[in-house]
Amino acid sequence: MFWKYFLFEAKLLLHNRKNWLLGIALVLYFPIFIYYTNQAPNESLRDVKRAEQEQLQLILEMYGSELYEGTPEQQEVYQNLIKQASLVNFQVFYIRGGEVADNYIDNGLELTEYRLQLRNLKTQGIADHLILSEEETLKEDTLLQYLKDEQIDLDSNLFFSENQFVLAFGGLSGIIFILYLLISANDIVVYELRHESVLKGMPISFMKKMNVKIILRALQTILFLILGVLSGVLMIVKMFGGKVLNNPILIYLNGQYEVVPLHHYIFLATAMMVFIMFIIYYLSILLNLLFKNAYTNIVIGVSLFLIPDFMTLLLNSASFMAPLMFINFTDVLSGEMAQQLGNSNIDFIYASSWLIVLGLLFIGLLYTRNKLSFRQVEINLEK
Repeated sequence: MFWKYFLFEAKLLLHNRKNWLLGIALVLYFPIFIYYTNQAPNESLRDVKRAEQEQLQLILEMYGSELYEGTPEQQEVYQNLIKQASLVNFQVFYIRGGEVADNYIDNGLELTEYRLQLRNLKTQGIADHLILSEEETLKEDTLLQYLKDEQIDLDSNLFFSENQFVLAFGGLSGIIFILYLLISANDIVVYELRHESVLKGMPISFMKKMNVKIILRALQTILFLILGVLSGVLMIVKMFGGKVLNNPILIYLNGQYEVVPLHHYIFLATAMMVFIMFIIYYLSILLNLLFKNAYTNIVIGVSLFLIPDFMTLLLNSASFMAPLMFINFTDVLSGEMAQQLGNSNIDFIYASSWLIVLGLLFIGLLYTRNKLSFRQVEINLEK
C-alpha cells in the first residue's frame, strides 16, 4: 500500500503546474544571474589595489605630519603606514596586463603583518573606518597564503569572477528561498483535506503519508536545484574556462577562515539548501493542518522566520533565536553570521546541526498534533 500511495502522490505532483513553473524559474535563475552580472564591469585586482593606495594616501595627508612630529608611539604608527604604502605601491607595479608576478603574494603577506601590527598599536586618533578591520586582514592573509601554498597563478582581470556564483547563492539565501519553498508547498495537504473520504480508504499511517509527500517534493526541488546549479556552472565555465571551478573562496569553518575551491563552496551551499528544504516542507504540512489555508501557510511561514529581525530591532539581540537565522546560509558560510551574533562556533557544521534539530522539532510537533487529533476522535466516539 505504501508503494501505491507513493505512485498516487507522484502522479498528483507531476500534474502540479505551479511547481513546474517554480522549478523552471529555479533552473533558469543561476545562468541568468551569472549572465547579467557579467555584463556589468568587473572590479579588477588593479582597481582594488589602487583604491588601497588612495586610502593610505588620504590617511597620510590627514594625519602624517602630526604622527611624524609626535611621540615615539605616533612615529611608530607613521612608519607602519609608510611601509604599508610602499608595499601596496609595489603590488600595483607587479600587476601587469592580467598577469600577476610572484612577488605580489609575498608583498601581500608582509602587508597583512603590518596591518595586524597597526591594529595592535594605538592608532593615535586615526578614524577607525580608514583602517582595514582585523577580520578583513585575516581573510586576505588566509587567501594569499593559500595561493602561495598551492602555487596558483593569478589573473588580475578574473580574480573576482568566481564571486558571481557566490552572489547567485546570496540572492537566494534567506527569506527569498523560504518564500519559494512555502509557495511550492502551500497546498501540500490541501488536496487531501478536500478529498478526505477517498484517501481514508488507504490503509497507511498518517506519518508515512506525510513522509511520502516530503520525499517527493524534496526530490523534485532537489532535481530543479541541481539542474539550476549545473546550468550555472556551464555558463561560468563557458565564460571563464574550467579552471574557474578551482578558484579560491573564503569560508568560515572551525572558528577560522579557510579557503576552498569554488566547486566545494557550491556543494556546501547546496547541502544547506537541502537541509532548509526539509524543514520548510514539514513546517508547511503543520501549518496546512492547523489553518487549512494555502495562503495562510505562506504568511505565517514567512513571519516566523522574520521574528529574529524584529527581535533584533526591539531588543538589539536575537541570539536565542539563532537557528531561525541560519536560513541565511551564505552568511553562515562567509562568517558574517558568527560575527553578527558574536558566536565563533557558527559555521557550516554548527548551523547544519541546528537546522536538523529544527527539522526534528517540526516533525515532533506534527506527530504530537496528529496524536492529539486522533485522541480527540476517540473521546468523541466514546461519548
